[in-house]
Amino acid sequence: MLLRQLLAAAGDGLTLVQLDERIRGRIEVSPAVARRFVKRSLSSRAYAEWQLWRASTPDSVLLCFSGMPPWLPVRGTVVVFQQNRNLLGINSLRQFPFKVALRIAFERAICRMFRGRVHEYVVQSPSMKRELSRWRGGGARIRVLPFADLARSRRGVEPVGERFDFVYVASGDGHKNQN
Repeated sequence: MLLRQLLAAAGDGLTLVQLDERIRGRIEVSPAVARRFVKRSLSSRAYAEWQLWRASTPDSVLLCFSGMPPWLPVRGTVVVFQQNRNLLGINSLRQFPFKVALRIAFERAICRMFRGRVHEYVVQSPSMKRELSRWRGGGARIRVLPFADLARSRRGVEPVGERFDFVYVASGDGHKNQN
């Protein structure tokens, strides 16, 4: 949902999107926008990074929705949307299966090695801003944008059935803090 809102908000300013192939057919992008789908493999990701490096210009604004900075030094401004605490190394990887832990360790290394390429981080909460600030150190611009769909949230919602004081909606990903 959030990715759909971001793509819609970009409007005519969007020229290229690189998306995970698993989202193909599930998200709409204007026909005027170049689309590249990235397979779930290290070689496909490396090729996508190279294509991104080639396509960037000094006027480019690159939004990294994956939480990871680009591997290559792209031209332009790099904005990383950081929502995954796992990438910051705050929690132990022992809770994950070996292959998942190995992938997260690699992603953590990328985030740490190339964090100097990030001009701005965007997070959804003050607590994430604090964690990211501790991890990143000084000098990083971190902006809190909750990304609420205000048009929908202003509509009246009629309660159905039972009434709840608290509802937490999230995927089953380990970084969503459901445990």
